[in-house]
Formats: sequence, structure tokens, C-alpha cells
Amino acid sequence: MEKGLNAVLPNFWLPCNIVVLSTYIKKNQTPKNEIDGLINITAKEYLYNIGFYKELYQVPLNTRQRNSGYTYSPLTLIDFHDNVNTATTTVTSCIRSHLNDNNLVGQLANVISELHDNVCSHGKSFGFSMAQVYTDRIEFAIADLGGGFLRVLQRAGVPGITTDLEAIQWCLQKNNTSTKYEKHDDFEQSLPEDFMGISPMGCNSRFRTEDNHQGLGLDFLVDLHKKFSRSILQIASGKICVEFRNGTILKTDSNLEWKGVAINLTIPIDKTPCYNTDISELDEILNMIG
Repeated sequence: MEKGLNAVLPNFWLPCNIVVLSTYIKKNQTPKNEIDGLINITAKEYLYNIGFYKELYQVPLNTRQRNSGYTYSPLTLIDFHDNVNTATTTVTSCIRSHLNDNNLVGQLANVISELHDNVCSHGKSFGFSMAQVYTDRIEFAIADLGGGFLRVLQRAGVPGITTDLEAIQWCLQKNNTSTKYEKHDDFEQSLPEDFMGISPMGCNSRFRTEDNHQGLGLDFLVDLHKKFSRSILQIASGKICVEFRNGTILKTDSNLEWKGVAINLTIPIDKTPCYNTDISELDEILNMIG
């Protein structure tokens, strides 16, 4: 594993690298000293500032996060429903500070909130998310290990879905949501709608409200991506990574399986050409950490 991790610990970190690697580290309980030995000083300072060590190893922040919610949103662990609002608020604040279209920002906020909520409500797992502002773009990324789209749809009883590709294609269709197929046990542990505080049941708790699961799925995320010129959207689940660039869809099969969902959205914020690469960052890191 050390060889694989060393190959994906660059000097310049992207949000998609950080959230995927953070999820991998937490899942495998990788010791802090193993990670420290692979990260250079500059990268380590950045990771400290965005909360990487705080979320993974409970290391308190030693600096004031003055630019939090403006030039970046900190890495946030999503393992309770309570964390959904916190993560959504900081990410949305970061985006709103650099985009003038309040309507699009509002739509993005709704979709990002749903993506955060899905980590607990659909995947019943944990995940990480964050956003970073660069001179020419904003990048938002989220990753979890909740089994991926295929497992969620099969668990919900959606008929005719047998592969990762079919699962993603199903999720890309408008108005498709697995909640329509889920059967709720009346004796299932649940929390009242007015519950306040940290859930003692973590992601296994259920909040049955009309606002939860608005149905803002991948199709809405793709539609929003198309509204931003030169934006990039990457969605990885299982052995499939789908990439959207300027309305063009590129599908690639991965040799490794990511047992969850990883999403990266890049939005240009000025006339400078958006960050570009010939290799999907998600594909690269999933292959490396294996």
C-alpha cells in the first residue's frame, strides 16, 4: 500500500484527491505516522489548514481559518445527518463568494445538500467533502464508501439493474430515485423530525421528512454542469467512471473497484481556460491507491 499511496501524494493537491484518499484512510485506519512519512512540508501545512488531520486524526487546528468559506471549505467528515448542513453551508458559502448568478448558486446548494445527505441516507456509510477556489476555477468533491450506485439500487429493489454502468445510466434519468422503491420498516430505529443534536445512531438513523431526499439526483447535477461553460463533472462508482466535458460524455472502465461514489465538479470562475488534464483525476487515484 505504501508504494501506491506514495504515487498519489503530490505536492499539489486537488479536492478529489483529498476526499477519496481521506475516505480510503479512514476505512483502512491508516496510522498517522505512515501518512506523515509520505507528505512533504508544503503539502502537510495545506492539509493541516483545511482540516485533513483534524478530521482523520483529531489533531486540533493551530491557526485561524480566516479564509474558510471564501477561498476554500474545510474537509468535512459526513457521518451524521447533523454534518450535512455544516458541510453544505461552508461549500455553498465558498461558491457564492465567487459566482454572481444567485439562481445557479441556489440550485447548486440544493444539489450539494442532496449529495451530502445521500452519504448517510442512501449509502448508510461515511464520506468526506470539500471545495477549493483557484484563480480560474472552483472545485468541489465528495466521496463515500457506501457500496456505490449498484448496491444502493439493488438493495432498494430497483428491477433490471445488474451492472455499475446500468446503475449510473438509471441514476442519470430524470425523476429516478431509489427512495420510490425503498420499503420502510415501521419498527426501524428512527429519530423525530424535531430532533436536535448528534444522532446516537449515526448514519443508521432515519429522518423521515418531506424535505429529505428531494430527488435532486445525478440528472440535475449533469444539467447544472451544462449551464457552466467549460465545466468538468466526474462521477465514479464501482468499476465505472463517467466524465462530462462541455456536454461530451466519456466513459472509462476502471481496473479497480471503488465501493462507493466519488464526484468531482470543476466550475470556471473567469475567462482563463479551465484546468485540464488528459487523465481523469478520479481514475488515476483509484488506480494508484489499489
